[in-house]
Amino acid sequence: NAWLKFEESFHELFDFAHLLPTHQGRAAERLLFGELGGKGKTFISNTFFDTTRANVESTGATCIDLPATIEDRNAGFGGNIDLHGLRMLLQRGRLSGVVLTATNNAGGGQPVSLANMRATSKLCREAGVPI
Repeated sequence: NAWLKFEESFHELFDFAHLLPTHQGRAAERLLFGELGGKGKTFISNTFFDTTRANVESTGATCIDLPATIEDRNAGFGGNIDLHGLRMLLQRGRLSGVVLTATNNAGGGQPVSLANMRATSKLCREAGVPI
């Protein structure tokens, strides 16, 4: 009964055909990057958390960190992704995805600004790269 209620609530909130619950984020990452990763694939992040990096790299994929610029850090948003670096890498092509961590624990728990999130999303959509 609990499963059916959970599944029903999920489908009311999200327009996804499938639901695969996991017991923790690391397990979800393992499944996600097991499907999306692989040799020759590259993922970008503001800074990969250690378990996320391990789950990506265990598939043979490459991780690239693009931490916040000095200007972003001075403005109080040390968790931002470097938008100039992101733009350059997106222009080169062959990226498999971007991982933007909102509360960037690998970067000391620094916040990501909403403006940075929106700009990252826009750049990725324009390049056809999943975020």
